[in-house]
Amino acid sequence: MIFKLSKKETNGVVVLTLSGRLTSPEPDDVINPLLVLRNAIGEEKARGNRKILLNLKDATYISSAGLGQLITAIGTITQMVCSSCGVPVSRDKNENFEKCANCGSSEQKNWGQVRLSNLRLQPEDLINFTKLNTVLDIHPDEEDALVKFT
Repeated sequence: MIFKLSKKETNGVVVLTLSGRLTSPEPDDVINPLLVLRNAIGEEKARGNRKILLNLKDATYISSAGLGQLITAIGTITQMVCSSCGVPVSRDKNENFEKCANCGSSEQKNWGQVRLSNLRLQPEDLINFTKLNTVLDIHPDEEDALVKFT
């Protein structure tokens, strides 16, 4: 099945529905699934969309490269920023957040929120095997995920 990504917006949440195999492209593939996902997330961030639901109901397979791209996409949206001015903040060598270089604030927050829904068997097994189910916000269906956004 060829990889596809469709988009809709529901109550201020961008829903990206992934279909097919999220893997590195094969030599004869017309599209690069990893690039499609990365570009879609980047576009939503550039538009200022902070609430993203990745609906995996039609994602039949996720490779390790696909999982890596999924985690990178989530990290792009959920990065820590200064609560006062919104500038990204980093951690020091002791893993403590540094004061904001822009305004000096010590308060941080996540820039945005990402949730996953409708995991099929192989993607769910992969996420469970890697223990990412303990850190990802996973929901049984789109409706359940949508009501959990704040």
